[in-house]
Amino acid sequence: MTATATEDLGGYHICRDKERLWAAALQLSKNYDCAGNFSDDRKGREYIQIFNMSQEQDETDDDFSKDFYEIIDEFFNIYDNLNEKN
Repeated sequence: MTATATEDLGGYHICRDKERLWAAALQLSKNYDCAGNFSDDRKGREYIQIFNMSQEQDETDDDFSKDFYEIIDEFFNIYDNLNEKN
């Protein structure tokens, strides 16, 4: 999942400020002690893959969804707080 996933369709952008997007992604990767994987998509746009999440076989959907939500919420808290500093 990407924060700009609708840009190919001409829809809205979730994170319009690319500089803050990169900074928030890097901060989140540091929070989880991940190096981050820098790459380009098929249109040559840069992106960072922070980590993969997969649901364990014995993990409930509710527990997995809660963990996923917490990480997404943490990312947007970082992103929003970077905005407040500027």
